[in-house]
Amino acid sequence: MARYTARLDTVPSAHSLPPLLVDFGKWLETQTYGALGYFELIATEVPREWSPEVAERLQRDAFSFLSLPDGSLLALLRSDAKAPLAVVLLGSEGETRTVASSLEEFLLALSKGETELGDLDEGEDDAREALAKWLKEKKVSAPKVKRPVDFNVYLSGETPEAEPTPAARPESAAISALPPGLRALARLMGRRADDAEVVAYVTETLGKKVPASTSDVNDSAHVVAKPQGIEMLFSHDVLDERYPPIAKTRRAFVPYLSVVWLGEKFAEADLPQGLTRKMTAEQMRAVLGEPDAPWNPEDDSPKWTRVLDAEARIVLMAESSAKGPRLRLLIDAARELTTRRVDAGLFVAWCALRGLLDTERLAAPAPLLAQLQRREVQGSALVDAVLPRGLWDAHLRDLPGLRAFAYAWFHRLEGVYIRDDLARVFGLRTGPRGHDEVVLDEDTWAAVDQATPVLDERFATWVKRS
Repeated sequence: MARYTARLDTVPSAHSLPPLLVDFGKWLETQTYGALGYFELIATEVPREWSPEVAERLQRDAFSFLSLPDGSLLALLRSDAKAPLAVVLLGSEGETRTVASSLEEFLLALSKGETELGDLDEGEDDAREALAKWLKEKKVSAPKVKRPVDFNVYLSGETPEAEPTPAARPESAAISALPPGLRALARLMGRRADDAEVVAYVTETLGKKVPASTSDVNDSAHVVAKPQGIEMLFSHDVLDERYPPIAKTRRAFVPYLSVVWLGEKFAEADLPQGLTRKMTAEQMRAVLGEPDAPWNPEDDSPKWTRVLDAEARIVLMAESSAKGPRLRLLIDAARELTTRRVDAGLFVAWCALRGLLDTERLAAPAPLLAQLQRREVQGSALVDAVLPRGLWDAHLRDLPGLRAFAYAWFHRLEGVYIRDDLARVFGLRTGPRGHDEVVLDEDTWAAVDQATPVLDERFATWVKRS
């Protein structure tokens, strides 16, 4: 059977191989490929083409030591002469993050299948146990790092802006009434990754690391604690005005804790009152009442939503499955319809004429909205003024089914698609990347008038109600 490749005989100039990496390479060559995940151990210079903008500095401070099947690389980075070499991700699609604060920490995570990199976390328990035994025999432990490297900040070459201490949020009555374990998590929802309580919970209770930052390329980061049955999602791109993006530098953002999934190993004693691990849909209905109306008619899995903090928009969602209730805590954020200026402008203009905009949520300047309704400005003028992060479903009125249908229409779900409808009006052409695109370059009122019959037909249910 194939063995792992470990080519560590050369190293880029001005760099040296850590002895632990050399020893690991010799041990790895005795292992069956795939048993510890899918990768090759190869020491090489960071490719200049990965990021020409920072290539010189990155080649000076780092070298690649591991390659993944998709072309992504892991590198050892020296950003501080007094700190260990950090393990950082150079993603094939531009993704970047600090994977571990040291090579020791990385190898220990690899032995547990907890690097949070898919190709590395696949593998066999026996092989991981063998790696853990080898690390123990070599007395490998992760050094304490006072200031972990934030790779996104490093790449920006900027000094992070001083961030004010996150304001404490009063605990709602609904959160206070939850079982202790669930309450502890619900208290953290919507808080920033640099919030002291978030840091303490993730590092001390879960024994994991808090994501230092997120970026435009990878706007979210996961923290997975398998023994506790908890998976967290941190993101700076939360579509709600209460959670604006917080920039550390031009490439790095402070993310919010936006979703927590509670898996099968999450303590049953901490489930919401009345729920147990093996309940059927009917048993859940007896406890929670009638489920929510599905936003997708094809989704026949009953779901329930309970508001825990209306001001912070924190909710608990329960879903019935064959294995029992599936639970998650989340920020009840909006869903993106489109960030395309012309599409958003045309649709917003039509919605303004049909009374389908949630004018309070838009917080649009009254004169501008009035001008739009009088056809004195284009829809894109409103988009430019008050929709810098794109058009969301929550920018539409909360009429039964309207937001869900609009989301499906913009994202080609349920057999409907904005491009197909607009193509009926304006026709198609070959775009710069070889894909068909609608022949529409401006959201003029003439274009809105042309599209109105098709839009009226597609959204007839709500046009009649408006």
